Amino acid sequence: MANLIPSIIYEDAFILVINKPSGLVVNRAETVREKLTVMDWLESSVGVAPLTVQIPPKGISEFEMRRGVVHRLDKDTSGVMVIAKTEKAFLNLQKQFKERAVRKEYIALVHDNGGQTLSAIRRKLADEVGPQKSQKFIVDAPIGRNPKNRMKWAVVEGGRNAVTEFNILAVNEFGNSHERLGDKSHAFLSEFSLPAKEVNGYVLLRCIPKTGRTHQIRVHLAAINCPVVCDRVYLNKRRYKEDLKWCPRLLLHAEKIGFKHPEKGEWVEYEAKLGRT
Repeated sequence: MANLIPSIIYEDAFILVINKPSGLVVNRAETVREKLTVMDWLESSVGVAPLTVQIPPKGISEFEMRRGVVHRLDKDTSGVMVIAKTEKAFLNLQKQFKERAVRKEYIALVHDNGGQTLSAIRRKLADEVGPQKSQKFIVDAPIGRNPKNRMKWAVVEGGRNAVTEFNILAVNEFGNSHERLGDKSHAFLSEFSLPAKEVNGYVLLRCIPKTGRTHQIRVHLAAINCPVVCDRVYLNKRRYKEDLKWCPRLLLHAEKIGFKHPEKGEWVEYEAKLGRT
């Protein structure tokens, strides 16, 4: 992960839209050991005024404390983020996120559990709506701290409500192939070379979270035994080591974000290209 510098997708006087690389932490905190975060980058490269210890905490607004960061991505997840450049824009965007008016779309490459899960879902959907229709399914399962490992999250009884919509884009089932990863996945995987042999196969998904829980997409996929490729947290150690042989990063990417521009009021959408970082 040599290049941990975000790239700018769009900028005006009110918002900054960036493509965050995998491996870069968003928020600065005492528990964060990394030397560079998105907040540090904003101060050093974009001209956001540094937050100094001389400023009394009670005199700092949330906008200042968060350096305009309205939402976050996991350290290992790459993709599009919007950052407010004014307090008015910050409050407006924050309200849109709270009201779930922001549309976020992720792309993920996942393991298919020997064809027992997602391929089975595809067959069921084909029977119900036809093979040419949208292959969409919903995971509605509460998420909370994993009682066996407090560093992880899991689907648990009594957890917070969490809903994710998944769309199956392409399937590659080695040894029993009926749909190869095609044009829809070419751009996503152009930087990677999948193993020549893989009994479990892979599925490319579009993921649309309806709620915003920590690790939501990763937890929901792990819960149906289809973890994201190269997920060091939710894959078993053997599978993770195998993934590392051909993939240097978590293959979960925030591809698109849509919201009402906080100043102009018009709906805008931005897209971030996936890379090896």
